Amino acid sequence: MTTASAPPVGGDPASADAGVDGFLANALVGESRTLAFDGQRVRVTAGERYTSASGRECRRLRVSAPAAGPGAAQQLRVACATPEGWRMPRSILANTIGR
Repeated sequence: MTTASAPPVGGDPASADAGVDGFLANALVGESRTLAFDGQRVRVTAGERYTSASGRECRRLRVSAPAAGPGAAQQLRVACATPEGWRMPRSILANTIGR
C-alpha cells in the first residue's frame, strides 16, 4: 500500500477530525463513533486489528449512516496506520453488506 493512493480516513488532512486517528488507534473491537468521513458524518464501528503484509497496523471497519438501524447497508472498509495518520486503501471488491 502506498500513501499516495490511500486517502486519509477523514478526507483532506487539514480538515480531518482530530479524533479519527485517536479513535482508530484506541477503540475496542465493536466500539462505534460518529466521525467525518469522505466529507460527511458517518457511524464507524471498529473491527479487529491485524498486521498487513507491508507490516502496517490495520483495522477492519464498518461504516454506515449515523442514524442507520440494524438492517441498514454498511460498508466494510480497512484503515492502516502510517506516519501521517490512518489511511484507507482503495476497495477493489464490492464491500456493501445488508442490502
